[in-house]
Amino acid sequence: MRIFKSFFVFLILVAININLHSELDIIKGFEKNLIVYKYVGIASSGKSILLWGNTNEVIRSTDMGNNWERKVILDDYSIVWLEYVGQKYVGFLNKHFAIVSKDEGRTWELFVLNEQETIYRGFWYKNYFYYMTDSKFKMLDTNFNLVKEFSYTKDTNSYEFVVGNNKIIYPIGNGKIGLINIQNKETKIIDLKQNNVCTDCNLPSKFLSDDNYFYFLVKNFYYRYNFANQNFTLIEKLNNPNSSAFTLWKGNLYLIYSSWTNVNLDSLIFFKLTPGKEKLNTSSFDRRVVRSTFSKLKFVDDSVVVAVGYGKFVCFSSNGGKTWAVKSFGAFPLTSQNLFIIDSLNLRAIDNYHNFFYTTNGGVTWLPTKNYPYKILTQFNPYQEMFHYFFDTQNGISVQRKQLSTDSNIITTRDKGETLKLEHSTDFNYLEDSYYTVPLGDKLLVFTNNAMSDYGIWFIVWELDKNFSFYKKSYSLFRQIFNPQKTKNYIVGFSIARPKGVTYGEPSYWIIKSSNLGLTWDSIEVFKEYWLNSQWDLSNFKTWAIGDDIYLDFNLFNINTQSSFDVLYYFNPETNEFTLIETDTTDYVPYAIFKVGNKVFYTKNRFDFTKIYFKIYVFEDKIHFKEFEISNEQAIPLTVIPSNFDTNLFALFFIDTTANTSYTYLVKEANTSSVESQVEKRYYTTKFWASEPYPQPAGVRVKARIAWDGSFDVGEAIDGVYDSMGRKVEGKERIRVTLRDKGYGELEWECSGVPSGVYFILLRWAGGSESVPIVVE
Repeated sequence: MRIFKSFFVFLILVAININLHSELDIIKGFEKNLIVYKYVGIASSGKSILLWGNTNEVIRSTDMGNNWERKVILDDYSIVWLEYVGQKYVGFLNKHFAIVSKDEGRTWELFVLNEQETIYRGFWYKNYFYYMTDSKFKMLDTNFNLVKEFSYTKDTNSYEFVVGNNKIIYPIGNGKIGLINIQNKETKIIDLKQNNVCTDCNLPSKFLSDDNYFYFLVKNFYYRYNFANQNFTLIEKLNNPNSSAFTLWKGNLYLIYSSWTNVNLDSLIFFKLTPGKEKLNTSSFDRRVVRSTFSKLKFVDDSVVVAVGYGKFVCFSSNGGKTWAVKSFGAFPLTSQNLFIIDSLNLRAIDNYHNFFYTTNGGVTWLPTKNYPYKILTQFNPYQEMFHYFFDTQNGISVQRKQLSTDSNIITTRDKGETLKLEHSTDFNYLEDSYYTVPLGDKLLVFTNNAMSDYGIWFIVWELDKNFSFYKKSYSLFRQIFNPQKTKNYIVGFSIARPKGVTYGEPSYWIIKSSNLGLTWDSIEVFKEYWLNSQWDLSNFKTWAIGDDIYLDFNLFNINTQSSFDVLYYFNPETNEFTLIETDTTDYVPYAIFKVGNKVFYTKNRFDFTKIYFKIYVFEDKIHFKEFEISNEQAIPLTVIPSNFDTNLFALFFIDTTANTSYTYLVKEANTSSVESQVEKRYYTTKFWASEPYPQPAGVRVKARIAWDGSFDVGEAIDGVYDSMGRKVEGKERIRVTLRDKGYGELEWECSGVPSGVYFILLRWAGGSESVPIVVE
């Protein structure tokens, strides 16, 4: 078997002519580091600890979790399995390679495998390596030579297996488990329904095994299967199985999970389940943790226990699980409203539970808030309008909309999020506001929309500084602003105006711009031929800023013919040029426009009943573009989050539909002299609007605040839930809409029992559709 040092990687790739998994084509040549993803594995020699996700890097500690460093294995490849075996770390990449480190994970060697299929999982059992492809399990000796292979079939896109009692054990489909004898290749199928384990069975998961027992999760129940007598024993009923992790240590079964009993604070629970159930932890998290999910649990020795999960979540215990320290946690929405990039080492974030996060090592680890007032747990919640911002590395703010209360609605930090304080502003004291923001480095423009019966609508422009002082800049009557964007010389936004005293109906549409940061506004009438014509309805408008240019997308719906189409316009704020770029009558919906390097990308997606389809275009100039081909194996860039302080820095969020995972890179332009401003993407839909879902990732249930214009029944509009491949996984039976007010409410999906992955709640109505993306863990 051929072996290569990691610095010969280029020669390897040329020699075997690999077609690279090219999710990073658009940022090749740039400096880049992964900053947010889900840990799925832990490996330890006792001297070092390695953490990994389905990415190209390991995170390494040699001082029991106090300090961490990243080690990139191989660009464009993902680690699918890693373990400490025979005085060395050994693992598999998703294509072509085994990896080995003999120096505690500091340097790595690559072994070329004779494998053309994708590798999904690995295992070590009785001096042999095993890995799983789409069609086979393969058994290798310690030199990675093939010993045996085992063909299999399954009715699921989930890839999981363990080996125990000389059997390969894997899920076949809902309620069915396959066993393959590694000695004689005999196969067996265990039907859980026939064995009275479950009736409406889902896909078994969270497999563990030794030579006596096999363990698995089905529905909310964790079972043990006895190889000797073939009996099943119920071990534990779980309230939130997707946030739970199990491990075997010295023949005993252990469980760790997060309890979400308080909407704004999680509790850690650690149990020894066999031979008798015993709660081991005497305290909870030592920092504020909200909506956490565990994916893996491991004993390093009798004292040191490590648990990891989504959002680079790392918890350590040094006393057998009695007390726990949060070493890293960074689970927050990946939007420009929640993530703030100060420089390449310092990033800050605030989630919609008003939890603050910081990293000082470029996203290797994240830490959440340590000290906070108790009122945050009772008075603040993710159901209200809010905005967040960091002005520099130390000073950050989170503001929740007031309802009918004079209580403090402002949370601030002056130590990067370590300590939070409640504050009250007598100036910024309006009720029932909705917010948009435009960052100006160490200042923030805040736009508040409001309405009052018998008076009408209005918006206010505020300036907020790092001392948390609000200054009212301007007041505009009888109109509201949406999606304001900043170019070099202007603030530009889309605006709806209504007559005095009217809060709903009789709209006119405008582009408004300000050359003095919101003090005064110029108005440009748009689509007058449509809003004066009752046959047409203008909705679903979206805006993006690319440098000094503005792009606007609208959906035009013909009420008489019940047909619609999208139009994309280019707007030049210097000349007021308003140029039609595209009229699209297909089912594809504009998703985003963003800039990376010197290229501007335009993405669309569409649903059918079997799959989600994506198209990506590249602009050749300001108004012409051509389609950019996407292979089946490419991860798709979804969101660009620019730095408000360094125009060379941005975060790029990818979704990988093949691996059913997501990850985010912090990217620095290689040629800083030619970099232009990055895009900030937001959108507002006049027909339907949804907040960021919460919690993210979801476990038992997920919610989103929604609003709509009343022209359709939102409950009737719900089509169902689709997975990342566009397959409909369930109808709307478990989706509930709770009305809070006319045209405003809450959407809730009971997602318990759904396999981890990315899902979309799809709504369709006459002339339009929208989807709410959900991550389930």
